[in-house]
Amino acid sequence: MLVSFVKMHSLGNDFVIINGNDSLIRSFSKDIIARLSCRRTGIGFDQILFFNKSVNDHFNYNIFNADGSSAEQCLNGARCIGRYIRDYLGFKAEIVLYNGLGYFKVKFMEDMVAIALPMPILCRPLVAANLFYKENSITVYYLDIGNPHAVVFIKHKNFKDLYEIKSYIAEQEFFNEGCNFSLCYINDLGNITMRMVERGAGETMSSGSSACAAIVAAVITNKVDHKEDFVITQPGGQQVISWGNRNSDITIRATATLVYKGEITLDC
Repeated sequence: MLVSFVKMHSLGNDFVIINGNDSLIRSFSKDIIARLSCRRTGIGFDQILFFNKSVNDHFNYNIFNADGSSAEQCLNGARCIGRYIRDYLGFKAEIVLYNGLGYFKVKFMEDMVAIALPMPILCRPLVAANLFYKENSITVYYLDIGNPHAVVFIKHKNFKDLYEIKSYIAEQEFFNEGCNFSLCYINDLGNITMRMVERGAGETMSSGSSACAAIVAAVITNKVDHKEDFVITQPGGQQVISWGNRNSDITIRATATLVYKGEITLDC
């Protein structure tokens, strides 16, 4: 069976995107997804996303990580789906995506694609855990914005301990179900430079949900104030986040780019 796909990325966070229903999704086992994600012998991607049009003109989508595990949230991937739907399926107005967590509105601003993270998802509690790492106390902020995140703020822009701290946190009982981990540095303007390791995908060039988690943690703990344009710098580039007040949605915008189209041969 031949399955058509597109390869897309948002700031280097790359995806295979397939227009297909639940029956097609079941054809992609965890092992098949893991083999396709290999950058040496497969297509190579951080996540694979399936979407299909519902009866009310919304689009449902499902997310799977590079290791074949399912994921609850992928804002960069949703941004790419929105771009593909607009550019290749002829939907020119605002696009609404649904993934089980809720409805996500996608809007287009010149070459940028903006996606709104709904307020109800942001109402979940933030928990701070004080841990000792290399004889120093570090505070890990654990929060759930549809998917779980652990955020650590650092005083200097030095990310050399990213994997070591991530491994240390993974050993703690509180985080035993896994989470996305980010090291974040806040500059004098309240903007953030960060690196992250995503659950099921490893370190990625960019992550929309990690960027949102960093902003939520920074605002709630009074490290920064609400504002319209936070600039989040990740290895793949910059995302811009707007969060005007605690009662509003978060809007995150960046580019979404088509790389190529192709076909996958599945043995069924």
